Amino acid sequence: MRLEAGAPPIKVDGALTEAIWQGPGSSDFRQREPDVGAPSTERTEVRVAYDATTLYVAIRSLDRQPDRVVNRILQRDRLMAPKRFQTGFDYGGDDMVAILFDPFHDHRNAVLFATNPNGAEFEALVTDEGREINVDWRGIWSVAAQRTLDGWTAEFAIPFRTLRYPHGGNGVWGFNVVRMIRRKNEEAIWSGWSRNDGGFQRVSRAGHLTGLDELPRGGANVDVKPYLLTGHTREVDDQGVEESSGRLELGGDLKGEVTPGMTLDLTANTDFAQVEADDQQVNLTRFSLFFPEKREFFLENAGVFEFGVRASFEPPPFLMFFSRTIGVAEDGEVPILGGARLTGRSGRQTVGFLNVVTGEGSPDGWPWTGTGI
Repeated sequence: MRLEAGAPPIKVDGALTEAIWQGPGSSDFRQREPDVGAPSTERTEVRVAYDATTLYVAIRSLDRQPDRVVNRILQRDRLMAPKRFQTGFDYGGDDMVAILFDPFHDHRNAVLFATNPNGAEFEALVTDEGREINVDWRGIWSVAAQRTLDGWTAEFAIPFRTLRYPHGGNGVWGFNVVRMIRRKNEEAIWSGWSRNDGGFQRVSRAGHLTGLDELPRGGANVDVKPYLLTGHTREVDDQGVEESSGRLELGGDLKGEVTPGMTLDLTANTDFAQVEADDQQVNLTRFSLFFPEKREFFLENAGVFEFGVRASFEPPPFLMFFSRTIGVAEDGEVPILGGARLTGRSGRQTVGFLNVVTGEGSPDGWPWTGTGI
């Protein structure tokens, strides 16, 4: 439902007191676990609204035993995780809800958001119906949740600039919702609950979200992240001779939407000091560990460059290149002088192009460049 001009804005607090949330909502959820196809044992109500800038989703998770709702997780990205040996998700130890959008309605790729009664956040990109799930992607969005006398509620606010969608489409997106009731180990899905060919990651089994007309045009939708790094070093050798030197580095990243669904990333003299550290792992095998990519420049639509399903801590069987080796050598970091990355959808095709130039010290002695289509 579209908010009328002049209507009171939606306050994202999880209370669901606005008048727009009082109308009818979707509630026909079916179990995937444990009793496949049976109606969910607890009622779930979903409502969607939007205005000129933001898409809102309100979920009311009713529970006849609200004091038994499980909500312990506070950390980001801990509510769900990709399965290790098959497609799909493993759910954390809390009650939670997740929503999935397929804005291009291509029945293959989607973006999802999740939360629990604490308002913990989780987001991910789904490629090829769960063949590749990128949980390191970060989008701009907000969510709030509250415990209530009859269960708990959640309220999502997702700016349209976070979602890639076609301009002038038919107003239909793929859409799905899943709810986990932890004390019952019950997974209830709005659409695609079959065990044989269903599951929340199966974008082709999602339902339809209609009425999304007159959505805002995002324009260039450009994000620029510059950085300036300065420093001064003073050293004294054994003879008491003092040497000093200064340091000045300038660089940044630029992300823009060339066409709807086609994203251009540019980087120059990139500094990755702010990137999240890898999880520590103990390797007792003769094989090298496969660490996931966390650097933002390489993250969006990373599944375009991967083929095949990976096993636990392993790369996909047909990996065009391993991006973690770009900018890394045996003796430390190699400067990335610049790079360009074009990924997304052109018509019915998914396209990926990547070219990166590194400085001296690359593993093979030459500047690294790579291209994938």
